[in-house]
Amino acid sequence: MTKSKSKITERELGGLIATWFNEEIKRNKFPFELATNEVKAELVGKNLFGDIVIWEDFNSRKAYSYIELKPPFGAHENLESFKKKAQQFKIKYAFTWDFQNFNAYEIKNSSLKPLDSESQPLLNNICLLYTSPSPRDRTRSRMPSSA
Repeated sequence: MTKSKSKITERELGGLIATWFNEEIKRNKFPFELATNEVKAELVGKNLFGDIVIWEDFNSRKAYSYIELKPPFGAHENLESFKKKAQQFKIKYAFTWDFQNFNAYEIKNSSLKPLDSESQPLLNNICLLYTSPSPRDRTRSRMPSSA
């Protein structure tokens, strides 16, 4: 089977989704002001990045929530890393989304509590392939082994 080249990277997709969030924020009265992508969560000895952070107040760095993106049918989110990023952003609710399942979590008392999961395959006919390492993880390919 011939390997396909990626049409879009995770970072680019995160930017497009953040742009969509910002258009919706402008049109509506939400309790937040801005969505950005690839925001650094500085942890002791390691920098992690939240794919999309929704800010209650960007200038004071007060985050409202964040969403971690994963390719459809790819590896599941590392929930320990996910929780650490959520704690660093000091948020109460965070989400993972692989374009098939949208999962909501509450961060409470240093633990991650699953709240709900919405299984709605949004990209049935689209497969996002990552042919090169993520800029934040240069050690491995993001290409699914079955591709």
